[in-house]
Amino acid sequence: MKKPAILFCALSLCVVIISCGFPGGSISIKHSEYDHYYEMTAKFNPDKTAAVERWLDQELSAGDMSFANTEIDGNITLDNQATFYMKKSSGFLNIKLDNEKNRPDIPGFDDVKSKCKETGALGGGISGSGPSVFMLSKDEKTAKAVESVMKEVYTKIGIDFNTYVTTINKKGVEVVNGES
Repeated sequence: MKKPAILFCALSLCVVIISCGFPGGSISIKHSEYDHYYEMTAKFNPDKTAAVERWLDQELSAGDMSFANTEIDGNITLDNQATFYMKKSSGFLNIKLDNEKNRPDIPGFDDVKSKCKETGALGGGISGSGPSVFMLSKDEKTAKAVESVMKEVYTKIGIDFNTYVTTINKKGVEVVNGES
């Protein structure tokens, strides 16, 4: 099952790869996240349209529909029931994905998110397609207060859970050489 958030990352990556893979390829990609939807717009050399269409056909299963040689301006529903708006023409692709229609149903998530933000969380979300959720905070004191709110909500609705307060790895990727 394709995850909506991954759809945008993969699509953006695809368009970038297509652009880089052709000499003289020029591309403009805009990706925005709003409260209720994600939007990705790509403008690219019209000569690359067929490559983008082939990728769309390969990666997005929409029944018997093909993205090849078509201009699209409407809603698309994939085989996994993910729905989004797409406008596609030669050298242009715009996709809008409604967060509410496409997110997994995580019991208590809306309540957790709003109460955690009231407590000081910067924001939060659902990891992948769930069931894990996360909240981000500026400091440990706020993070522990947010953790308490999460525990309170999930205890009240009777869901088993684990919580962890940790810091973000600021070091980045590290290669560790070990002996076998």
